[in-house]
Amino acid sequence: MKKIICTLLAFAFSFTIFGSTFMVHANAENVGSESLIEDIEKDENEEGNQVMSSGSSGGTENGGETWYNLEVINGIPQLPHAVDYSTEEGLLKYLKRGDLIFEAEGVGGTLGHTTMVYDIFYSDEYDQDYIVLIESGSNSGITYGLCTPTKFVNRRSEIYRLTDASDAQIEGAVAWAAAQIGKDYSLDITKRKGENEPDWYCSELIWAAFCSQGIYLDEDDDTPVFPMEIRDYQNATLIMHYQHDTV
Repeated sequence: MKKIICTLLAFAFSFTIFGSTFMVHANAENVGSESLIEDIEKDENEEGNQVMSSGSSGGTENGGETWYNLEVINGIPQLPHAVDYSTEEGLLKYLKRGDLIFEAEGVGGTLGHTTMVYDIFYSDEYDQDYIVLIESGSNSGITYGLCTPTKFVNRRSEIYRLTDASDAQIEGAVAWAAAQIGKDYSLDITKRKGENEPDWYCSELIWAAFCSQGIYLDEDDDTPVFPMEIRDYQNATLIMHYQHDTV
């Protein structure tokens, strides 16, 4: 418990610089996602019906893993190497298409980074499932990325699911974001939402994708949308945390 409290205080101190206070959405009402609860309750052997995490404080190295610019063959982003998901088995077990990932270790470790789960695929070459993301990075542009346990921990990640989005809205948002693959990265003073824009920054891409489906993750159109604002959306349920178990 002390470790969790210290971690939350450290996050809060970091984001206060930008006038934003860290808030975890794991309250009783917000964790009422029926689909998530049903998934968890199906596994009666899961200790305490909790989503698992390693409890590691993480680091900065990627262990030689490829995280960005996945090769696409026949429309499917390819797994570049084998990935051991056993250390964070909840990633494959609980993540779903359209889930949002907030990485505290982004933009100098201050503003964070936001990505979206594209889907879970199976690799014949490596005989395993793997998680593909859609994200916009300053060095890669809008691309398919790879979610691994190493990245989950080292980037100090938190994973959220929208409780106010229907399956159709999730599919629409994911398809909208996927259509932006290959475009450039660019920071803008105000948010944009047109599908024909030439470039996006990370949280703007996610915001615009859901905006296209009538879900406004940040309603102030006159200012940029920061990754922590996506994370703090009132209907975003925390389902996994890099450092502690989430009920």
